[in-house]
Amino acid sequence: MAEASYAPSPQPDPIELLDEQIQRVQEQIRKVASRRAALTSFLLSSQKLSPPSDTSLPELQLKTLQTRLSKTKRDNQTSTHRLSLSATRFSTRDPDPNAVNDRQITGIRIENYNPATRTFDTPAYVFLNRPWAKKDAGRADEDEEEEDEDAGRYRVHRHTLPPSINISALARRYLPEPAPADSPKKSRKQDIQGFVRSLRRELVSLRRRQDAVEKANREKEKNGMRKLGAVNAEATDLRIIWPDGGLARLRVDKRGDIGDCMVEAGNGVRRRDLERRIRKAGGIEELDGQLNAADGE
Repeated sequence: MAEASYAPSPQPDPIELLDEQIQRVQEQIRKVASRRAALTSFLLSSQKLSPPSDTSLPELQLKTLQTRLSKTKRDNQTSTHRLSLSATRFSTRDPDPNAVNDRQITGIRIENYNPATRTFDTPAYVFLNRPWAKKDAGRADEDEEEEDEDAGRYRVHRHTLPPSINISALARRYLPEPAPADSPKKSRKQDIQGFVRSLRRELVSLRRRQDAVEKANREKEKNGMRKLGAVNAEATDLRIIWPDGGLARLRVDKRGDIGDCMVEAGNGVRRRDLERRIRKAGGIEELDGQLNAADGE
């Protein structure tokens, strides 16, 4: 009897197995995509969706978030108001019982934004009164219209401006006092809007110069400067001191533009090349860049 011979079963092709697995995965993907499209269509066709439950967060945490949201809204509203209305006028009363014009005072509040700290500086206040509201008995009645104009004239009563701002000079220019009774000249008209604009311009200019000095001091390790400081309160006369004893004196106008300057090295030799560099900067904000370029040469 002949022995039966058995042929070994063929091994499956690994490529075919891989193709079958890919087909099964693609079929599952098609089913999931079809279900997702159906659910999306159902949600979009629903007339009303249930609002999220307020109980999803703990009550204490929810109150904290609501408080912060309310504070953020108030801060945004305040910032928008202070940016859009940088100068506001209001009425108040002088606490002095003997004050002129029945203690009535007109207040002016001036806002100034500090870009370095991204905050507002403390507002500056100017208080004006009207000491000519009641006429002196000894003055002759000239023209009724002119008298009414003199009665409404303002005078600076108090203010909180920095001492470096010469408010007296601005008041003489924009808020002139009435001419004396025996003067042949007529009283010059007052310009309260020009007065407020000039005050704010002075505040913004002072802040720009102060910021430039502070920025230069923060960058002193980069440009090799030991210190840049203001010699006067107006921050219009500046001084730079280098570690080797070099000294520079600069004069800056109220717009921040550099005018006269003088630079001496530590050995007393005048550095005219560096003077040209400083003048080339134009404004105090560009001073660091020119000094960095000079140090790199």
